[in-house]
Amino acid sequence: RYNATAFPGPEGLPTVVSTFGNPNFRSEKVHANELGYRLVPTRVLSLDLTTFYNNYHDLRTVEAANPFFESSPIPNLVIPQIFTNQMHGNTYGAEISSTWNVFDWWRLSPGYSWLKMNLHPEAGSENAAGFQLATGDSPQHQFQIRSEFNLHHNFEFDPAAYYVDRLPNQGVAGYTRLDLRLGWHPREALELSIAGQNLLQAQHFEFGSQSQVLATEIRRSVFGEIKWPF
Repeated sequence: RYNATAFPGPEGLPTVVSTFGNPNFRSEKVHANELGYRLVPTRVLSLDLTTFYNNYHDLRTVEAANPFFESSPIPNLVIPQIFTNQMHGNTYGAEISSTWNVFDWWRLSPGYSWLKMNLHPEAGSENAAGFQLATGDSPQHQFQIRSEFNLHHNFEFDPAAYYVDRLPNQGVAGYTRLDLRLGWHPREALELSIAGQNLLQAQHFEFGSQSQVLATEIRRSVFGEIKWPF
């Protein structure tokens, strides 16, 4: 049992909204189908394409049950909510990525993914809004491009840019992220590097607050690293 909130009800009667476990809850099920193809038109270029279709059953919902009174620790009215399996649906989408060795010292790796979710409550479910909220918890579009430079005197320079679509259910806007890394190998077994992450913005949200857990913003950061394998 989890007591989510409490408030004064009719005539000041304490009222508690509680979520209860369900011994009859079933494991959620998915049948996943994926088809991929790799194309290597030249020795310096490769292309990967993947499509998928997933079918879901017995997805979790939270349903309201009949209110009841409790006498302890003080008289109060309980509004119960119970976990059930009254949602089904499907997701489908595609991912495409490529690796292009532009020169011996320069490599580009772009990628894109697209996701579509269709979820539906079962007949009789009172969690009608839940399926709409769930579809807004994952980004529909994501894009990335990474570049790797092997420079003179054993230096490496690796910029990377990412775009993540908005999460409408969580109130999180889409954002673009830029990371940069500069590395140096003074010896074959020694690596020194400095990297910056999230350089375009001082801070941004990647997830929203849910279930009384407050989301924190991802901040711009710079860090150094030393690797010496032995």
